[in-house]
Amino acid sequence: MAFNFLSGTVVADSFLMSGTLAPAYSDLAALGSTSKEWKDLYLADAAVIYLGDDDDVTLTHVADTGVLLNSTRKMQFGDAGTFIHQSADGVLTIESDTTVDINGAVAMNGALTGLTSINVAGTITGDTSLTLDTTTITTAEIGYLDGLTIGTA
Repeated sequence: MAFNFLSGTVVADSFLMSGTLAPAYSDLAALGSTSKEWKDLYLADAAVIYLGDDDDVTLTHVADTGVLLNSTRKMQFGDAGTFIHQSADGVLTIESDTTVDINGAVAMNGALTGLTSINVAGTITGDTSLTLDTTTITTAEIGYLDGLTIGTA
């Protein structure tokens, strides 16, 4: 059975239904407006939000974990040149037109690769050794060099 609301119909309290609430035609109706916004949206475990006329972008609730953006889709910030996405299986890519600015400590569990330079305005703290090209200097060797007086050998 179809039910049609008349223009300006107000439902006080609650409106209960089962089935699908859909517009008469694709891209015909909005949910809310710029001056009459909905307050809260409650979705069940594993709910999916489909975006686009062909549902090419989805946000899926992963129960007790978070939200999953499908495939290699991107979360863009400001414009198409600044985004985060999964560029390959297990690879998270953060891309920016100019700079990625991280304020706060950065904890890394892995190697820095593909760098052309590292600019540090402070102290580099590390353990074990430093490798430049193919030469490795250990912390013991650096400690020995630290004890030398300039002009002595």
